[in-house]
Amino acid sequence: AVLLTPRRIDRIAAVWGIAVAASVFGALAASEATVEVLLLWNVGVAGLLPAWSHALAFGALAYALVAVLRAGRSYLGIALALLAIGGVGLHSTYQTGMVLLGLTLLGAGSWSEPASAAALSVASPPEPGRRDPPGSQSRRPGAVG
Repeated sequence: AVLLTPRRIDRIAAVWGIAVAASVFGALAASEATVEVLLLWNVGVAGLLPAWSHALAFGALAYALVAVLRAGRSYLGIALALLAIGGVGLHSTYQTGMVLLGLTLLGAGSWSEPASAAALSVASPPEPGRRDPPGSQSRRPGAVG
């Protein structure tokens, strides 16, 4: 998820990521069994890894969500949230629908953004019946002028 964020580090997103990571770590340290059951039911993660790894993962997800939303790419934020809500174990139609919708938004978002500035610099064809002004240096083949 962090790879989808802008290249420049967003300080506000970093603060949110650290706060979420600290909260998850604190919850796991306080009552590990309860949080692991909640992780298993809601996200499909068994909680077998150490507490710091879960905290790091949720902090990175929070950073990515805030960073893409602040960058104006709301479709990516919604897609990441849906993928996180859908979880890992697709045991129900609801979870499967969330993951499929999140993946669809990730794919649709990549279609709406141009690949590069070169994609925008394609010359438009001349209008029918329009002539270039005298003395202009046109590079279009067949242009009159």
